[in-house]
Amino acid sequence: KKAYENSLAARALIKEAGRMELRETLESFEKKRGRGKVRVLRKKRTYLIAASLLFLLGFYFMSDYMGNKTPAQVYDSYFQTYPAPSVMRGNPNQETPYWDAGVESYANGNYGEALSHFERAESFIIKDKVEFYKSLCHLQLDDKYLNTTTHALRKVSNGDSNYREQALWYYGLALLKNGQESDAKKVFQKIKDTKSYNYEEASEILKIKLKD
Repeated sequence: KKAYENSLAARALIKEAGRMELRETLESFEKKRGRGKVRVLRKKRTYLIAASLLFLLGFYFMSDYMGNKTPAQVYDSYFQTYPAPSVMRGNPNQETPYWDAGVESYANGNYGEALSHFERAESFIIKDKVEFYKSLCHLQLDDKYLNTTTHALRKVSNGDSNYREQALWYYGLALLKNGQESDAKKVFQKIKDTKSYNYEEASEILKIKLKD
């Protein structure tokens, strides 16, 4: 995330330096200062660009990879709301008012209401799907059920539903949120090794030095 921002800053700096070089070169020609001075100016400008780029890259390396962050800070940086599920359609004999209400509340950011509806979701809806979204609601609400949420996500990640990879990612984040950084790193290492959901983000987290 910050790498992308820093790369944009570096490009902007190089572009601006290029404009300055062109302007000064033209001025040098206009004032007839000679070709030798233009070469010196270009050489100095090239050194300035290289030094500035190295500084930006060095700053990024030190701040993002060597800099210390708490598990909670890493959690806040990487947690993103997972998209809302779909409503149930197709079988008129299986009405799903609670699930559908939960989906609507979740999509609107009303996670307390969504959780209440998901807890009453119809029994024929895949259990791991319900548990996954209930867990996400708990994480959004930042409530007192973090241990239970962590356990539920681990269980879904060990299952065979379509949400197992996503659950593994959020399980790792929940461990971070709960201060269990050693266990969280094992989860992120597994995500990286298997190249499962958000494995690039997991790789980034593994490079961060965590502090208490």
